[in-house]
Amino acid sequence: MPERQIDGHAHSITFDIEGKIVYSADLGSDLIQAYDYLPKAKHPLKRNKTLDLHFPAGSGPRHLRFSKNGDYAYASTEMGAQVVVFKRVDRKYTKIQQKNLTTQTAVDFKGGAGLLLSPDQRFLYVGNRRKSNEIVAYSVSQETGRLTLVGHYSSGGIEPRAFDIDATGQYLIVTNVFSNTVSQFKRNLETGALTPTHVALQIGLPTDIKFISK
Repeated sequence: MPERQIDGHAHSITFDIEGKIVYSADLGSDLIQAYDYLPKAKHPLKRNKTLDLHFPAGSGPRHLRFSKNGDYAYASTEMGAQVVVFKRVDRKYTKIQQKNLTTQTAVDFKGGAGLLLSPDQRFLYVGNRRKSNEIVAYSVSQETGRLTLVGHYSSGGIEPRAFDIDATGQYLIVTNVFSNTVSQFKRNLETGALTPTHVALQIGLPTDIKFISK
């Protein structure tokens, strides 16, 4: 068993688009656990195992994102270094696709991190850390939700853990934790490709980043 999975490791939580279900990515148990959200109840979270998302042993689910219409969900796995696509049927999400973030088989190149849909929902970006230190870009089929590889892009630093896209959709900003840098990329709005602008900030251990609208 990987050291990161000796016990439970609730890495992130995400609300569904209706704000009624909370999903907790438990990296340690290869499970994204579902909870009914009951804001007026004394205990607002009620376990709902029927909506759990299951992953193969050793995957280590880390983050989850939903399409704007809620028809599809996208999850990144840390040790598996994959992005997994789920389709909603009734209330339950069923796996329809998985893509490897790297062609390397050595564990040193596998470190799936954050993931993010572009504002127009046409592209998905996923981080891969360890020795890869890349942002992997995919196009998203608007008919099926499935992914097609666009390209692999150096994050411009070490340990690309989180990233965000500005309101215009033109720029993607990446936090590189262990190199203490935040790097900027120009997005091609038609292809989803990334081009480094060579603009970077020195910030101590930047672990997350968000654009805030006024």
